[in-house]
Amino acid sequence: MLTASPSSVAFGNQTVGSTSAAHTVTISNTGSAAATISGISTAAPFAQTNTCGSSLAAGASCTASVTFAPGAAGSYSGNLTVSSNASNATLSVALTGTGNVAGSATLSVSPASLNLGSVAVGSTSAAQTVTVSNTGSASATISSISAGSPFAQTNTCGSSIAAGGSCTVSVTFTPTATGSASGTLSIASNAANGTQTVTLSGTGTTTQPTNLALNKPITASSTTQNYAATNADDGTPPPTGRAPTGPGRPR
Repeated sequence: MLTASPSSVAFGNQTVGSTSAAHTVTISNTGSAAATISGISTAAPFAQTNTCGSSLAAGASCTASVTFAPGAAGSYSGNLTVSSNASNATLSVALTGTGNVAGSATLSVSPASLNLGSVAVGSTSAAQTVTVSNTGSASATISSISAGSPFAQTNTCGSSIAAGGSCTVSVTFTPTATGSASGTLSIASNAANGTQTVTLSGTGTTTQPTNLALNKPITASSTTQNYAATNADDGTPPPTGRAPTGPGRPR
């Protein structure tokens, strides 16, 4: 007589197009004579491999490894069938499983645009942060994050963002010329909603040199001038009863 343990296998939920881990069924010969195995089989979406060979000695056992690979969403049932010359010629193990549609990742970015402001040519702005969130039901694989010159980025995203997770991208602006600049921060992934983008803008400015030379061109930073020592008349009337003083006026 042949027995099977367990007597049924439930695979649970399995993503459509993928194959489950194998479940092991042990087939034992509890009789007093060898059992001739004529066949061990199952039908799609279930499959099996086994170690039983063509016969199973009295008191011996072998194993069948069963997998589940649904081709469409829905519930499935089947049997692992062992045919032999044992007293119970057909031994069946019930198989069940459910095919589920694969989850997908969905990314969002906040904010959708950044203005890095006015920055002197050759200088670098303070960093501004973009948050990237995965609002989907599966992990998102990040293939690239980029921002073209004169913008640059660093990020905490790594190679993937778990479902419900988020990461940050820090963006800076280093203008190489005066005037308005624009660019795009791009986050490429396997998310269902494709590549996410953030519009970037900033303005490159120049800083005029400080003019330290009185009555000289702005390109002159200093000059030597001679002034005669004298009292300055700022036009303020003198106190009552006091004569004005200054060049040519008696004290």
